[in-house]
Amino acid sequence: MVEVQPGRKRVEAEEKRRRESKTASYREGSWLQMEYVMQAHPP
Repeated sequence: MVEVQPGRKRVEAEEKRRRESKTASYREGSWLQMEYVMQAHPP
């Protein structure tokens, strides 16, 4: 069995967190854009 270096686990956790935050900010950005469009062009 290969022993996993402690640094690797930290890197993987960092990657995961960065991916999640990127997805969240993308979602938030598209939501803000949608709100802006609604304000600019009311139905």
